[in-house]
Amino acid sequence: AMNYANYVFTVIYTLEAILKIIGTRKFYFYKSWNIFDFVIVVFAWLGIAMDHVMNDSVIDPSILRSFRVFRVARILRIIQMAKGIRRLLYTLICSLPALINIGTLLLLIIYIYAVVGVAMFGYVRRQGTLNDQVNFERTPSAIVLMTRLATSAGWNDVLDAIMVSPPDCDVNLYENTEGSSGDCGSRDLLSPTSLPSSSLLS
Repeated sequence: AMNYANYVFTVIYTLEAILKIIGTRKFYFYKSWNIFDFVIVVFAWLGIAMDHVMNDSVIDPSILRSFRVFRVARILRIIQMAKGIRRLLYTLICSLPALINIGTLLLLIIYIYAVVGVAMFGYVRRQGTLNDQVNFERTPSAIVLMTRLATSAGWNDVLDAIMVSPPDCDVNLYENTEGSSGDCGSRDLLSPTSLPSSSLLS
């Protein structure tokens, strides 16, 4: 049923585009909404063609299925008729520069906390939540972890893991390093407040 509906609406959009092109000729492409409609029609037919050749194609099927995403764009045609939705869309577009500034500030906060995390918890033993992907041993992995913690997802488990204490760790593991506490975590005032504060700031 979904396939038949897809064919019906694709034919309707195609006929609409053809009639507009016949009526307005080259002026059809002077309007941005017409270009948008034309792109939707092209990708709709391309998606249908991909469905038919998918079984016999040497290309990865997941790549071919990605063309189906453009079908969702059809709903944006409503914006052309709905003035309220169009006004909201234009407001969002005008707000993009401010959103980019906020995103840049957020990335800066995440980077700062990641660097501090590497300096404070880069030596902590892997246990509990800490593993090959979740750790503060290197800056890239710390940035990924802090990005996850920015959503407040599981920060308490990570906090518990970086505050590991004997006998679950070895205080004398790096005894030749000045100020080292081995692969144990830190329980001073800064450690328990670092992850919650990052979640609040993010």
